[in-house]
This record gives sequence, C-alpha cells and structure tokens, in this order.
Amino acid sequence: IMLNAITEQSAIGAIVDAIDPEVARPRSKEAHHAARDMVTKIKRKHAPISDAFGSDAGARLMSIDAKIMARIIDDLLAHGIVPLCVHDSIIVPSSKSEIARESMTKAANDVLGFEVAVSLKS
Repeated sequence: IMLNAITEQSAIGAIVDAIDPEVARPRSKEAHHAARDMVTKIKRKHAPISDAFGSDAGARLMSIDAKIMARIIDDLLAHGIVPLCVHDSIIVPSSKSEIARESMTKAANDVLGFEVAVSLKS
C-alpha cells in the first residue's frame, strides 16, 4: 500500500479501509490512529527506502519490470522460444534455460544499467 500510494495520507486512508477488524473497526478513529502508527513504524524500520513510501514508486517499479519483461519476451521470440510469463518470471523448456537466463540478464542490465542476479529453477 505504501509503495503504491501517491501520498502518505492516501496510504493511511487505504490502510484505514483495509485494517484488520481485530486491530480496529475499519474507518474508525482508532483505525486512523493505528494506521498512522503503522506507517511511522514501517518508515522507521525501512528508513533507507522510506522516501519511496507515498511517492507512487510502485507504479514506477512496475513500469521498469514491464520494460524488462518486454525485452525478454521480444528476445526469446526472436530465438523461436515462446515463454510463459508469470509476474517477474518466465517458464521455458529446460533445454532453452541458458538462452533465457542470458536474455533476462541482458534485458535487466540494459534497462537498469547494472547486472542483476538471475536464478534458474527446474
């Protein structure tokens, strides 16, 4: 919620709407207090990335992920490989896994400007 919210207030509002009834009655004064407290604690716990909370960072990160995946799909299709995409992963025949790994590494490097770890699962 906090990464996808445009402002901290909108994050608090979303938490207030979704708060566990065992914590507080949704949309109540207690829910607002609990949500503000939760946001404060999360920001403190994750201080290095706290500036991303309430900044719409989630949409920007999803856009980056989509650009990387589009490059991977285009590259694999050019190799005659049709990947099955599942979120930030792809499924390919095991005989094509090395080509897929290379494609994923190159796409991430091209979009992000640095190499990321790519793991294979069988």
